[in-house]
Amino acid sequence: MNALNKEFLDYYMILQVHQDAEPEIVKSAYRRLAQMNHPDINTNNKATERMQLINQAYTIISDPEQRKNYHRQWLAYNRRPQPKPATAAEPHAAAQKALDAYFRSLLHDSWKSAYMQLSYKDRSMFTLEEFCEWKEAVKVLYQMGSYVIKPFRAYEKCVVNDTEYECVHVFSVFLTDRDNRTGKVNEETYTKYVVKEKGEWFVCLGYAQLQPIIYKLKYLATQAPAIDPERVYRETLLKYDKLTGFFSRKGLLDVMEKEIARARRFRSTFSLVIFTIDAFGAIPGIASKDYAQMCLANAAVQLQDTLRTLDSAARIADSYIAVLLIEANAFSAQKALKRLQSAIRPSDGLEYRINGHVHAYRGEAAEDTLLQAEHETRMRVVTGKDNVKRYYINLDDQRV
Repeated sequence: MNALNKEFLDYYMILQVHQDAEPEIVKSAYRRLAQMNHPDINTNNKATERMQLINQAYTIISDPEQRKNYHRQWLAYNRRPQPKPATAAEPHAAAQKALDAYFRSLLHDSWKSAYMQLSYKDRSMFTLEEFCEWKEAVKVLYQMGSYVIKPFRAYEKCVVNDTEYECVHVFSVFLTDRDNRTGKVNEETYTKYVVKEKGEWFVCLGYAQLQPIIYKLKYLATQAPAIDPERVYRETLLKYDKLTGFFSRKGLLDVMEKEIARARRFRSTFSLVIFTIDAFGAIPGIASKDYAQMCLANAAVQLQDTLRTLDSAARIADSYIAVLLIEANAFSAQKALKRLQSAIRPSDGLEYRINGHVHAYRGEAAEDTLLQAEHETRMRVVTGKDNVKRYYINLDDQRV
């Protein structure tokens, strides 16, 4: 391959990994991309061509000798002035380009560049210095390895955390990183939002402030030497939530994987119900966070007594409980939602509201199904006096 050829293929970019990514990171990125682009799963007419490129890139980058030779060519090519890429025709392409630029900046520790990809609202909530401090604190604990971006929703006239945007695109991001304390490679999935402001696309994080997150990360860093790496790793694999006794997020995903395999084999179906528990009372001497957990536990006990034996419940976030309803389509899941919701009544002097949302399985992977269900739970649709439909999304409860 001629490094000066205008059609030079950037295999690192195709695999969406850093040029110094270690073999397990490369393997993880390839596996994720292959799942998304295999022609048996992806019906896009360009899926076969895309899969061929991914295979080609992985063949080179996964082989130490071939990667060494290719890397020299890659370095030579990237020293040359790069032409501006052509604009893709897909509706989500410009938004995805902005999100890709954000994560690529993070991959290369370019904090200022990443910060400039954020929405005006985000940049008004925290400074560049705070953003850099946050990312440096993350870097102490985790080394980013690769990311894969997948679009799944787009809205016009959408309000995100009280700010209205002319257009909002929603993406799933599959992120691979290395825990510096344990040396283990982790895979996480996140929902990310890209908003259109003044004709341009920006990433919307939706964090009101970063200092509490920074303090938590710095505390974890100071505790790292005293932590048994094997114990930390085992805890990340726990399938059950200690507070409720339900499955954890990971435990639910494992159950969903099995149910998806069954659905594909026997053409069965299932649905997810996501409950949000909003605490609004208080008990003297009890911290608000502890009070919220008491409310969640109270609701969980009552929910457990109402579930069918074949269904599964999981605590998937601080205030979210998911229920996997076997053999339930959207209609029967709505009936189950009303039954479950009516059975939960605040007791023991606690005050909270419980809301539920149904997401019927649509053939996606487990992580996609759960992320979309969470996203839909955060969103509400309101038709105003001007007869214009607006979408409202609350990002305050998203995972960091």
